[in-house]
Amino acid sequence: MSQKRDVRQLNNENPVNRRIGGGSGLGNILDAIITFIKGPEALLTAALLAIGSSAKQKVKIVADPVYYRRDGNLKTIAGAEVAFTATGHDIQGHATLDKAAWYLIAIDDSDAYVIVKGATATAGLELKPGVPAGYVALGYVNILVEFNVSPAIFDATTDELDESHLTVVYEDAAVATDAIEALR
Repeated sequence: MSQKRDVRQLNNENPVNRRIGGGSGLGNILDAIITFIKGPEALLTAALLAIGSSAKQKVKIVADPVYYRRDGNLKTIAGAEVAFTATGHDIQGHATLDKAAWYLIAIDDSDAYVIVKGATATAGLELKPGVPAGYVALGYVNILVEFNVSPAIFDATTDELDESHLTVVYEDAAVATDAIEALR
């Protein structure tokens, strides 16, 4: 094996910062960028969840575009309004207790928007659904149905998210900070 070949092999095994400037400056920045891009699925910009503007039955992703990372690639998806689905996203009311559920708003493994409903529970006891493998969480929406207001149900296809019998909270997912941390 020639000495030249050994140097190339060594260079391919060393981080960029060792090849450029001995551990400071540009090499560190390039290593941070490479580490950031190769990382796991992650949200890179806040989605800014809100009530739909063209249809109040939908959740609006205000950010346009939304930047995220998947399989070592930086990706974007246009902001949109995402609809709940019939019956599967409904919350059945109760005669004496407020009922609520968390909904995960995410980008699925085929790069499409999706809503995943958590279990319906007595208000205050509901849990957020987990993020399925390969999905990128954009945030959560919590919908509470008041028991003493008619109708005591959340009909996912027809109820507007600002109706008086509903209390709706929008929560953006955390944005990945691994690149920022790598530069510190």
